[in-house]
Amino acid sequence: MFGGVRSDHGEREVKKARRKRSSTTFLVGKVFPPTDPLAIHLLRLMAAGNDLRNLDEWIRAHLKVPKEPLANLVGAGRWFMQLRLSAAVLHEALSVLSEMDQQGHLAALEKEMSPKGLQALAVLRRIVDGTDKDVKRLLERVRHKGTFHYDNGQFRKSLRLLLAKADGTEESHIVWESPGFLGGDTYYQVAEPLRTEATLGIGNDAQTGTNKMMQITTVIATFRGFLQEAFIAYVKLKGLQSEFKRDGG
Repeated sequence: MFGGVRSDHGEREVKKARRKRSSTTFLVGKVFPPTDPLAIHLLRLMAAGNDLRNLDEWIRAHLKVPKEPLANLVGAGRWFMQLRLSAAVLHEALSVLSEMDQQGHLAALEKEMSPKGLQALAVLRRIVDGTDKDVKRLLERVRHKGTFHYDNGQFRKSLRLLLAKADGTEESHIVWESPGFLGGDTYYQVAEPLRTEATLGIGNDAQTGTNKMMQITTVIATFRGFLQEAFIAYVKLKGLQSEFKRDGG
């Protein structure tokens, strides 16, 4: 069945390690006054950054491929869901970035941004303005065709493609499970290759699917790096360096 593309992330045995954490305290009203449009835009980007961070942690928690066949089948569907959600969050974050650019807020940040941040911003701008058409179209397709929308026409098209390629011999599975936190006890595997085709458009080409997934994950990493640099630039631009107090780890 097409859509069975998995990232090599899923093939690795990963030993979980305790993550080291520390924190910094600040007064919200001082750093992010509600009257400052740039502050609000940055908070919107931070919300997207948190979503991507949480998705990253969810992905890393499932890097080990299950040995039990049905668990492996369900795991493949979960991996594609994680990827689709990540791409959709990035699509929305780039919409915020576009607003900031149009309103001149990015130009203000650029004056205080490091070379690393400027390089990341240049990559993101090429997607936002359509210069990088391939990634822009990929993110739009993932966002619109099978993440927050279940496109009727596209699912019909994907089903026809699946059946035509398999010449009537295509099989799938319904997996019965114990009810979870949100209820339900059924996994409908047949929907996954249709949605993978709807969003990635890979057909039976596993390498194309892998390349598209790498495009998405690379841009997400670029965005997360940019966000860190943008926050530092914001602090410098507003002269807020003294507002932060280092806490214990």
